Amino acid sequence: MWLLCGVLWAQEPDPAKKPTDPPNQQEEARTISKLPQVLATVPVSYPDKALTDGFGGVVLLNLSITEDGEVVQAEIAESLRPDMDAAAIEAILKYTFSPALDQDGKPTPCLVQYRFLFEPTVVAPPSVEGVILEAGKRTPLANIKVVAMDSQGVTFYQSTEADGSFRFRGLTDGKWTIMASGRALAVKTTTVQVQPDKIANVRLYLVRDQAESNRFDYELVVEDRVETAEVTERFISGDDISYLPGSGGDIVRAIQNLPGIARSPFGIGLLIIRGTGPSNSRYYLDGVQIPSVFHFGGLTTVISSNSIEEVAYIPGNYSVRYGRQLSGLVDLRTKSSMPEEDIGEVSVDIFQSELYIQNKVNDNLAVSISGRRSYADIILNPIVENYGFSVRLPRYYDAQVGVLYKPNASNTIDAFYLFSDDQFKFLGENAEENTDQFSFRDSFHKLRIRWEREMANNWKMESSFITGPDTTRFVVGEEATAVDLLWSAQWRHEFSKSPDVEGTWGFRFGIDTLGGRNYILYDIPDIEIEETEYNFAAPAIYSEVTKDIGNLRAIIGLRSDTYFQGNDVFIWGIDPRLTLRYAIGDYFNVNTSVGIFSQFPPFAEVDSERGGNPDLEEERAIQYAMGFDYEFSTALSWDVVGYYSDLTDLVIGSGSGIQFGDGPPREGDDDNPYRNEGGGRTYGVESLLTYKQKNLLVLLATTFSRSERLRNNGEYRLFGFDQPFVINGLFTWQLPQNQRLGARIRYGAGNPFTPVINRIYDLDSRSFRAINGERNSQRLDSFFSLDVRYDKTFVFDRWKLTTYLDIQNVTNNGNVEIMTYNEDYSEERPITGLPVFPALGIKGEW
Repeated sequence: MWLLCGVLWAQEPDPAKKPTDPPNQQEEARTISKLPQVLATVPVSYPDKALTDGFGGVVLLNLSITEDGEVVQAEIAESLRPDMDAAAIEAILKYTFSPALDQDGKPTPCLVQYRFLFEPTVVAPPSVEGVILEAGKRTPLANIKVVAMDSQGVTFYQSTEADGSFRFRGLTDGKWTIMASGRALAVKTTTVQVQPDKIANVRLYLVRDQAESNRFDYELVVEDRVETAEVTERFISGDDISYLPGSGGDIVRAIQNLPGIARSPFGIGLLIIRGTGPSNSRYYLDGVQIPSVFHFGGLTTVISSNSIEEVAYIPGNYSVRYGRQLSGLVDLRTKSSMPEEDIGEVSVDIFQSELYIQNKVNDNLAVSISGRRSYADIILNPIVENYGFSVRLPRYYDAQVGVLYKPNASNTIDAFYLFSDDQFKFLGENAEENTDQFSFRDSFHKLRIRWEREMANNWKMESSFITGPDTTRFVVGEEATAVDLLWSAQWRHEFSKSPDVEGTWGFRFGIDTLGGRNYILYDIPDIEIEETEYNFAAPAIYSEVTKDIGNLRAIIGLRSDTYFQGNDVFIWGIDPRLTLRYAIGDYFNVNTSVGIFSQFPPFAEVDSERGGNPDLEEERAIQYAMGFDYEFSTALSWDVVGYYSDLTDLVIGSGSGIQFGDGPPREGDDDNPYRNEGGGRTYGVESLLTYKQKNLLVLLATTFSRSERLRNNGEYRLFGFDQPFVINGLFTWQLPQNQRLGARIRYGAGNPFTPVINRIYDLDSRSFRAINGERNSQRLDSFFSLDVRYDKTFVFDRWKLTTYLDIQNVTNNGNVEIMTYNEDYSEERPITGLPVFPALGIKGEW
């Protein structure tokens, strides 16, 4: 298709006039002696729809042409139709003109009008067709500049459509070079042979430089979350977490960088939130409980990070939809939106290998599958045995299957199956005889089914069900065995409505029922065999009302929990909670909350047949919190919260049963029966400063706190997990050529410990016995660690390969984790954590 262009008028531009201002005919005759002439053209990209319809016509354009003959501006004077207008402007901006001459014969800028004639009957047939895709992701790239050049330098230009396609028409026979380029994309070229009556096909993959792409195409996405009753609810997305230093790309380990979480010994996966023991916090999967999210030692999460959309971390003062714990919680939220494409990923590091595949079956159905297996035991066991150690290093694996079904825009149904298995062995000196072996195995299966429905008048229904067995097994030699088998089920059914506009009401009503059957066996020599099997049920109901009054939002909630175990245990409690939010302008909010939070005693403490007390009541915490959040800009934000938690009715005493736990021993007299006479308090200030812009993410999290428990004499003493200060600072920086660099500094107080102040020699056992000082009266040295991470992504046409080096404790600081003593207690022998530890990994994505 060729253009028919006519110069209607031209004149030298007046600085006071816009290019579209009509010219003065007398000025034209006086100032312009020669009009611009077309020297070089490019074919117009005739819109396919117009070409198919046989539609043609004229587009009238106002052009601004410089003294060099370059078109610097083109505007529509008379429109034909939008797609043809855009095609005409795209072509004319690539034209070359001879300059206009003034009355002295000198080149001068001018304004001209041109007519473009679109004639479908004379359009040449396609010579080259192709598609431009982003390398690694294989997604179409729109508005990419494509150039065709022959051996004589004749050049034509095109731009890709929304589906990445382009087309050149009327090219002469012979060899042509096709070149594609775009902002933040590497230039890619190929050669084609144009032949008569044939169409050459081209497919090019352009490699994106992520740093440049972020710099030019950065878009700040503001998510409008539905406000809940939480004063402090922090979210971390999978994209943010995957490159954070010191976290190994694990989305849950990364939350340990946030305020309110104390550092766990040896970096194992314990949640020590606001000065409480790990057993006082809970893990959730989409709002229903799961037994754990970490494999043995906290090396990695039991769920693939690819399945997780975000992690919500709530250290306290949470909504009434959560209960049965005294402290905070972590809620893993899986992807609930239909994926746009199929993806796959394989990752390998020194600990484990992982596979993840996601398939979009159709617009309504998607399936994902993932699995992970550790192999530290396979690789390192031979090395360990050469040094005389008789340990089988931990082995773990997990698997997940997800099915997401969206029958229509209002309903979402998804099922998620989760399996995890951990095992550890100590062989002892008589490994072949199997007499000294000790093994530990922990596994669980969970099936979670969820149905979400958008209803009329902004109401929403969510129903979640999870069930499956949890098994813990200890085996010592051939005789001693301890087994804990729990089969539980939880059902949560909730209706909610957010306030539509200012001044309207919001509501939340729900049922949260947990129950199951627990079988326990302790078959240990020289100890009476204990075998117990019991049923339990813990139904709860809750409701919440939200009301906006000007800039104030009030959220009032009430939760009622009950617990049944066997025929003689019934515990009931009611937890009221109140949250107030006040907005001062658009960027500053003040939040305050007070509420009661309850936790049932473990089964053994209320089982009368095992030395428990069936009359025990709930342990309770009255939590107070007040804070603010402020947005300095779209990139910089700061939130601060102060909290105080009054712990009451804590169970003290240990009874006569066997006790397993994840925290320090119960406070109080070990020989007395269990009773609700304990107490304590935790208080502190948390701060999180976040800077996130384009290629840089910076977090500075600080926690200053104190955790104490009541002694028998009514005085307070330090709790075993007290850490008065924890400071985490980290950054991750996207560099050119798809590189990323990050670092993390952690500095925190050591845990309290009970010192040995003297010793005596026991003639009966012929060994020394320690005389301990005041409990938790001394503290380990402060902890310091610098971690560094470097990532490099290699992009191929159809897949990507990312390599990373994550070095923990770069300074090789000998941080003391546990204080021990020699055999006669004459000297301390501190046990330090990991030395400098480099971890290398690779990840392939397609």
